[in-house]
Amino acid sequence: MDNRSKMFFTFAIGVISGIALLKFLDSKKGEDFIENTKEKSLEAINDLKNKIKKMEHELSELLVKLSDDHSENKTSI
Repeated sequence: MDNRSKMFFTFAIGVISGIALLKFLDSKKGEDFIENTKEKSLEAINDLKNKIKKMEHELSELLVKLSDDHSENKTSI
């Protein structure tokens, strides 16, 4: 198989795959897949936001503790 044949074959496979994907996404199962993917994405985003808020709170508490420790060390010197 020469390079032109390989390139044509690769292009044809890509077109066929694209058409199959489009048909799938256009079907009821495809719509369900898209909806499920959206829901999972939103869950992941909310989970990430909650983890960031928790980390911000923990960091804030740590900074306050370090500041208090530093203040105590200054007064004891």
